[in-house]
Amino acid sequence: MKTRFLTIALCAALFALSTAGLRAQPTGTGAVSGLVSNSATGANLEGALVTVAEMGIQTRTDKFGRYKISDLPAGPHSLTITYVGLDPTTKTVTVPVDSSATVDVTLTAEVYTLETFTVAGQREGNAVSLTRQRNADNAVSILSMDTFGNVADGNIGNFMQRLPGISAVIENGDIVGFGVRGTPSEMNAVNVDGVRMSNAYGGFNPQGDRAAVVDSVPSDFIKEIELVKAPTPNMAADSVGGATNLVTKSAFDFRDPVTTYRLGANLNSFRKNERNLKPTGAISHMTRLGDGGKLGAAISGSYTETENTRDRLQMTRQFSDARNTQARALDDKALRTRAGAAAKFDYRVSEDLDLYAGIQYTYFTFRQVRNDWNIVAQSTNVADYARVSRAEIEAGGTPRTSANATAGIAPGFTDDYTEILNARFGNTNGSTYRIGRAYKFNFGGEKRYGDDKKITFRASHSPSNYNFAFQFMEARLNGGFGIAVDGRADRTRPLYTQTYGRSILNGQSLDGYTVTRSLNNEYSEEDVSAAGIDYEKKFTSNAHGLTLQTGVDGRRQHRTLQVYQPRWTYVGADGRAGTTDDNLAQFREPVPGYGLFNGRYPQRDTFSNDILTTLLKTSPNLFTETGTSVSAAPSFNEITEDVFSAYVMGRMNFNDLGVLAGARVELTDLEATGNLRDSRSPGVTTATRAGRYEKFFPGLHLRYEPKPGLLLRSSISTSYSRPAFGQLYPVTTVSYNTSTGLGTVSQNNPDLDPQTSTNYDFSIEYYIKPVGLVSASYFEKKIKDFIATEVSIIGASADNGFGGNYVGFDLQTNQNFGDAKIRGYELNYS
Repeated sequence: MKTRFLTIALCAALFALSTAGLRAQPTGTGAVSGLVSNSATGANLEGALVTVAEMGIQTRTDKFGRYKISDLPAGPHSLTITYVGLDPTTKTVTVPVDSSATVDVTLTAEVYTLETFTVAGQREGNAVSLTRQRNADNAVSILSMDTFGNVADGNIGNFMQRLPGISAVIENGDIVGFGVRGTPSEMNAVNVDGVRMSNAYGGFNPQGDRAAVVDSVPSDFIKEIELVKAPTPNMAADSVGGATNLVTKSAFDFRDPVTTYRLGANLNSFRKNERNLKPTGAISHMTRLGDGGKLGAAISGSYTETENTRDRLQMTRQFSDARNTQARALDDKALRTRAGAAAKFDYRVSEDLDLYAGIQYTYFTFRQVRNDWNIVAQSTNVADYARVSRAEIEAGGTPRTSANATAGIAPGFTDDYTEILNARFGNTNGSTYRIGRAYKFNFGGEKRYGDDKKITFRASHSPSNYNFAFQFMEARLNGGFGIAVDGRADRTRPLYTQTYGRSILNGQSLDGYTVTRSLNNEYSEEDVSAAGIDYEKKFTSNAHGLTLQTGVDGRRQHRTLQVYQPRWTYVGADGRAGTTDDNLAQFREPVPGYGLFNGRYPQRDTFSNDILTTLLKTSPNLFTETGTSVSAAPSFNEITEDVFSAYVMGRMNFNDLGVLAGARVELTDLEATGNLRDSRSPGVTTATRAGRYEKFFPGLHLRYEPKPGLLLRSSISTSYSRPAFGQLYPVTTVSYNTSTGLGTVSQNNPDLDPQTSTNYDFSIEYYIKPVGLVSASYFEKKIKDFIATEVSIIGASADNGFGGNYVGFDLQTNQNFGDAKIRGYELNYS
């Protein structure tokens, strides 16, 4: 709290300092302002360099292509305007006394007389991105969506994987997320127009429950992607690897109305007999309305379906001698629907005031049908045939080690050949269904006071919901056969060959199999609300171009998650599973399953979860509940996380050296509720706990340009990664030891600190004429406060976290400890 108030006081002092630094415009001076655009495309050019050479004055155009230079002596001056990929131009202007001259500039290039306009779009996008990247104070990669043309199937992940330092996370044939510089998805932030988008999620997520699911965001209303690798103090600090910002399209990017559209079809061609065309399309329209074109409107819509099949093998080698304990084959078919609509309005109220408002909607569904043939060793020990002979095992005996322990691996295995003995076979048919909806409403603006001060403000609200359902049936056979996993010809696609026992190929007897049905239904809702304000002051009298900036912002993230996981065993009329009266053949599909990799692997039975589900509804007496999974109420988890932030930073230039330095403070408060299971307190079903942490983030960024086009950068920055929500819900389970009278309390820890990182970045960039870049980077991240499990003893005080209960019990929970380094290199050519 002390740091919080000190920071606010410091920001207030900076405001006062900025106001005190005002000075009157010198007499006998004036100003020049205008707009810089591309003559061929009409696009307004952000980051164009405007130079008054004889005065040694430079400025760059803002995001709308505008520039303004004040305090120029009255009289004639020469303006030189340059931009990546376009020919420089020089304009002569006469500056009036105590007034302003307007000089609008259009740039062009010889390329437009040599190439068709369709090529210009991709060239333009690259030039815009490289210009912004070159002008940045910190290490950042920026790419325009125009650079590579249309994005395959509308998934923005197919575009983001082209950024240097990005590693794609692929699930069921689609890119669902990405890691940055060796860090996983959950340690990196994804924003839209600088605002965190709501991301409710249920079910298994390979990236973690804080990570953005990028394949649910249509790419067609995104103009540009910024990947910040060294965060500055005016950015949220929760990104260890890097923070991605998706910039949406604006009508003010263009002079004339623009309509773009695409129509197409997606086809997954791997499986020879399963090739289905799926539609994809999008349309965007941008125009300027009203008197003088002060209102800009950009509207986008898109719809895409994809069908992916996945042939997947899975082996498990968890020992140093590389014995293989699993032979799994999965036949997956996934159908995705990705749709979205967005509208963005920019209103130029006056020369000094701009406002914007936007609304965005995304809709995403995913349906997967899976056949899973999973062969697993029931024991990972190596058999001794002197204890139980091979003949005895093939006759139904249980393999044993020399110490008479149960075994499951035949002797003589190598790192590319293993025989699994007395294996367990699970034949599963099921389906996954996910449906997610997300909305975003945002409003903001920029108010300028002359050309040396401005205030920017923003507010947003983003609700979302996500429904996950996974239901499946499994027919299981425990033992009685062997399987060889032979990778001597191809270790990545080994052959699965049965070596003895009853056949597990299609059409065989199902006696001895047991059948279970399972359901996992999770529903999540999330709301993210944020607001902030920034103040910037340029000290025009300062020889080094001093600029100071300060701001405050707040964010509230509220998420709920309900989980229901019932499970049934099919027992048939006699009430016993695995007997002949079960008639399991009624669930078998008439056509055998697909042989993976176009017939390389054997066909096996497939079962119908739909038939089993129908039978459960019509004849529930043929099933028994597993434990209390059916009768127990769904578990409920809830968390509210409030983040308050404040920062100060300054920029200065010393000839060719630019310096940015500052600091940020973030205070995080959270309160979480989780399910509580205590057999001795059945009336208490939830536990609620709170947590708090405050972190300080200094940063220093240097930018040196010894010659035009050659840039050297170095940065020291600090950032962090918040714990996963699944680690913060205080889900609590109490178990009792009847011998000691004590027990164990297992509980997540809402009071966890985040993982923090000190980041070092060094890079050299050379910008090739007319449009190109060669760069090399080195980075190092020193990360501490890893999250791991710890066991301690619950104390006897009344504030022991459990109201004085469970004294002397073991407490198993998560804590922060440990550290590591990540080092890496990046080479990039564009």
